[in-house]
Amino acid sequence: GVDPGVFLYNAVIGKLGKARRIDDCLFYFADMQARSIRPSSVTYGTLVNALCRTSEERFAEEMFDEMESMPNYRPRAAPYNCIIQYFLNTKRDRSKVLSYFERMKTRNIKPTSHTYKLLIEAHASLEPIDLEAAESIFVDIKASGMQPEAVHYGSLIHAKGCVLHDMAGAREIFDSFLTNGAIRPSDNLYQNLFEAMVANRQVAETSEMLKDMNARGVTMTAYIANTLIHGWAAEGDLAKAHQIYDKLGLEKREPSTYEAMTRACLSHGDHDGASYVVQEMLRKGYPAAVTEKILVLIGSNTA
Repeated sequence: GVDPGVFLYNAVIGKLGKARRIDDCLFYFADMQARSIRPSSVTYGTLVNALCRTSEERFAEEMFDEMESMPNYRPRAAPYNCIIQYFLNTKRDRSKVLSYFERMKTRNIKPTSHTYKLLIEAHASLEPIDLEAAESIFVDIKASGMQPEAVHYGSLIHAKGCVLHDMAGAREIFDSFLTNGAIRPSDNLYQNLFEAMVANRQVAETSEMLKDMNARGVTMTAYIANTLIHGWAAEGDLAKAHQIYDKLGLEKREPSTYEAMTRACLSHGDHDGASYVVQEMLRKGYPAAVTEKILVLIGSNTA
């Protein structure tokens, strides 16, 4: 007999959005309006996030426009970051990225560290590549009173190494902040460097860099392991790929790691090894939606 309020609706819509149940999200949004419960800025932000997750571009933009026009709208960076990230990673549309950033500035919403990371990537990874504009974002970060962080330099390393295939330039950026001590080494930085090394067929050199990472107290992550597993497999060294897989450890292996190792085994004709990896994954009890695409790999190679 308790009447639901905006906080309950926000929580329900948020949970459904993470599960990509967009029709249910829209049902409860309509239901709260039918009950004369005014959606909050959080409600709209949650819906925009859900719509971006499911690539509902038109609905996401319409909901964003409605959010901005609401009389009770309280400007927040999160919805802008969400839709900017959508147009960066999913639609690959820099004009839209910059358009929403301008709307953000028009409403005097202060960009966050994540906003600046997205802007660097928009200039450094979307065609035509504009590295000068990407580097100018670092000036904007400092002008805002913030300091560039590891994720910002990581984006630049990725752009230099993986997009432009300028491995020397990527390594120069990496070495520069290690030398001056301005940035504390992080797994994100090493991940971007490893991705650049793999992209430039410098997999053999990753072993020394892995030692350097360990010496600096940076621990292996699933994403670093995935990159190195893929790299060693592509170099024809399945044993080294297995070493990385083992080094990561059972507890830290994620579904993406099992997929990377399964693909590595299959690319070398090691069907028993691939099956062993998949069985370990299944024992972890991941949802079927997660395991299905990896099981398909095994099926397509045993038919």
